[in-house]
Amino acid sequence: MGFQKAITLLEDLIKRAGGCAVIDGGFATQLERHGATINDPLWSALCLIKDPDLIKRVSLSLLLSPNTHIVVLFFYILFDRI
Repeated sequence: MGFQKAITLLEDLIKRAGGCAVIDGGFATQLERHGATINDPLWSALCLIKDPDLIKRVSLSLLLSPNTHIVVLFFYILFDRI
């Protein structure tokens, strides 16, 4: 699927949802593309601890992309499980 086709499908989804849709933005995929290892059940916590700047960079790149969306991420860490 081409980029323009994906944008059209996303725009159609948002229109059908009344102007706002909550979707998975692929944050983990973007982290992986930038070198993060996400093969652990607590990958998000490990990324926050090991490379918080990576979280900032990927979040900022998504927020500043030409798409119209807001990135909202929730993280929690149970230190006794890391």
